[in-house]
Amino acid sequence: MILFVCTGNTCRSVMAEGLARLLWERSGGDPRIKISSAGLAPVEEEASPYARELLSREGLSMDEHIPRRLTASLVREARLILAMEEHHRRLIGERYPAAAGKLFLLKEFAGIGGDAPGIKDPFGGSREIYRRTLEEIREAVEKVIDKLAGKETLNFGEEESDQ
Repeated sequence: MILFVCTGNTCRSVMAEGLARLLWERSGGDPRIKISSAGLAPVEEEASPYARELLSREGLSMDEHIPRRLTASLVREARLILAMEEHHRRLIGERYPAAAGKLFLLKEFAGIGGDAPGIKDPFGGSREIYRRTLEEIREAVEKVIDKLAGKETLNFGEEESDQ
């Protein structure tokens, strides 16, 4: 499983999950690979309205998405954990030492970290802020999918096929 993590699992990780699923499918990626998301402190009951709206324009429905908390079980199941900001990576590493070696910032793993390797939270912002965040996530997710498509670098395969 590829797991995207942010704070509330209502904006960034939801958008990354939706785009990654779409791009993974288009790339011909192994259909046994699950793509999911979670949050460190979810409190909302659904994905952000702007996130849902922007994803629907991509042909993706996240209307059924229910924000969920990152758990030890999700960390164990994930082959790759992509966090949105440095404080997410730090907290995940502190709470779940088993994440070491498979935990990265999304933009860092995509190879576009630079001086601003995190993706800022658009929560409470305007539609335009969400749109810009989606484009920032899209750039990173496209590079991640290109990097992973057709590769066995993360031990995807037999363990995931039983699920």
